[in-house]
Amino acid sequence: MLFALFILSSLYISTVNSWGPTGHSLVAKIAQSMLTSNSKKFIQDHLPWYTNGDLSMLASWPDTILYPDTNPVDYLNWQWSLKLHFVNTPDWSVL
Repeated sequence: MLFALFILSSLYISTVNSWGPTGHSLVAKIAQSMLTSNSKKFIQDHLPWYTNGDLSMLASWPDTILYPDTNPVDYLNWQWSLKLHFVNTPDWSVL
C-alpha cells in the first residue's frame, strides 16, 4: 500500500533545478554579509535608492528582464545574457 502511494505521489512531483526569487535573495544576503566594509559601502552607494542598500532586492533582476511577461518592452534586448545566467559544473568537480 505504501509503495502504491509513493508511486502515485511521485507522479505529481516534478524536478525543478532552479533557485527562484527566494534562493537568489538568500545567496545575495549571504554574499553581502561577507563583504569587507569598504566593498559593502561601495555597493550600497551604487544600488538604487529603493533597495535601501540591500543587494538581495535586486537578486532576481536577471530573471525578470529576460521574459515578455515581466519585461514586455525590452526583453528582446537582453536575450544575449541568457547563456550567462546558468552555470552548470560537473558533479564533484569543485572538490
